Amino acid sequence: MASFLLGDVATGSSTFTTVASNYPRQKYYTIFAGDTWKATSKLTVDYGLRWDVSPPAVDKYDNLSFFDPTGATPGR
Repeated sequence: MASFLLGDVATGSSTFTTVASNYPRQKYYTIFAGDTWKATSKLTVDYGLRWDVSPPAVDKYDNLSFFDPTGATPGR
């Protein structure tokens, strides 16, 4: 994608296959903690920390694929 955006690719192609019933599943985890600190009567500081984890989607029968490490790199 980066090669395409930089204009280094003249042509490209893709093959798409469909799976009739892949039953996708994805989990998502989030943790947030925050607080407010009143430094003076005119100054209040609000701060927080957030952590998000979004692992790749999987399917019930292991038919999905989102990344092909052996695929061609455009522009090379």
